[in-house]
Amino acid sequence: VYRRGGVVSGTSAGASLIAEWMPTGNGNETVKGLGVLSGSILDQHFFKRNRQDRLRAMVKERKVIGLGIEERAFITVRQGVVTAFE
Repeated sequence: VYRRGGVVSGTSAGASLIAEWMPTGNGNETVKGLGVLSGSILDQHFFKRNRQDRLRAMVKERKVIGLGIEERAFITVRQGVVTAFE
């Protein structure tokens, strides 16, 4: 859908899946995401679950851009442009 010009979006783990890398929930471990946002990792429930240090460590390890979103937030990606909503 994305490659044909459509919009992709997700909340929580669905938002994390859009990135190139996503957290597994097992410490700082990551797995490959869908790669819609290449060169990135996205962590969800960011402030509520105090994940700032975790994201910082994953960004340092993978050398990618880190994005953190909150529980009621979601992102959309269209033609390489990320928009966040709360």
